[in-house]
Amino acid sequence: MNNLNFLSYLIPLGAIGVLVLFVVAIVQQGKQEHPAGFKQAFFTVVSMVMLMITVGSLVALLQLGGKQLWVKDNVTAFGFNPPPTFALMGNVSSPTNPVLPPSSAYTCKSSCEFTADDKTAFTNWKQQYHDWQDQNNRNLQLRRNLVGPLAFLIISLPLYFIFMRLMERGAKNEPGKRPSSLRSLYYYFLAFGGLIITVISAGSLVNTGLQSWLKIGSTTIQTPVSITSSVETNGLTSVITCAAACGFTADDVALAQSAQADIKAYGQKTSRPINSKANDVATELPLFLIGLPLFWYHFARIRKETQEQKAQTSQVTS
Repeated sequence: MNNLNFLSYLIPLGAIGVLVLFVVAIVQQGKQEHPAGFKQAFFTVVSMVMLMITVGSLVALLQLGGKQLWVKDNVTAFGFNPPPTFALMGNVSSPTNPVLPPSSAYTCKSSCEFTADDKTAFTNWKQQYHDWQDQNNRNLQLRRNLVGPLAFLIISLPLYFIFMRLMERGAKNEPGKRPSSLRSLYYYFLAFGGLIITVISAGSLVNTGLQSWLKIGSTTIQTPVSITSSVETNGLTSVITCAAACGFTADDVALAQSAQADIKAYGQKTSRPINSKANDVATELPLFLIGLPLFWYHFARIRKETQEQKAQTSQVTS
């Protein structure tokens, strides 16, 4: 599935959180402070992992949307796969009278100049160009990239709410005199993660803004330069020019014109630096928009529980 890079960052963080929570559960179980420690640890771990997957999915979806809206001149619309070109073949397969490929486009003023090899090459090129169009369709790429994060979001978000409720219910029904530290660790871990995401993304946004404001040079994406010789474009020009003489259909002509436009667009996109500030903002802003509420919510829960524990302690002492 495409666009699931966020999982590579979540897996090590989730593994650390799972390890810490289960170590705490083992210690509490050994001291017999909380008989249901393992069950509560399971609810807490699943809730945390599902929330992390939900956050990663939301960030990936927002980044896709931002790039679709803001990054208009983006080489990723074509990737690094140039459109196939159609080169005239001449009649090189003839064993008796081979004709080398021409150095210029056919004019077909008196008759069709396309050889059998040229027509075979054009037929093969049409299939290659159709395949390239399917692979480099920007809307199709967007839909493919949406599938992975959206699928994980559909699965992880309901599971997060279910296991979070089970975790909260289990914490309220704990028989021990002292509340388990599992839920507190859960809140601290997620608040810390949200704070790190917020700080890093905010710093990146400020850095991008300062670069733009101070005009210290634009960030560029290094891309390969597309070099298309006139010989490689002669074939498409010849198809358009010789359509009537050689019996090419209107669809063939339209396909050749479309390929010429794609080759020109690809050359323009890859022959000059591409300003990536819009791409940077589209990547960093979703992290900030998700990281800040993630930190604020869990930090607020920590403060609320701390105040409740202080109130309970003061009532007991009084």
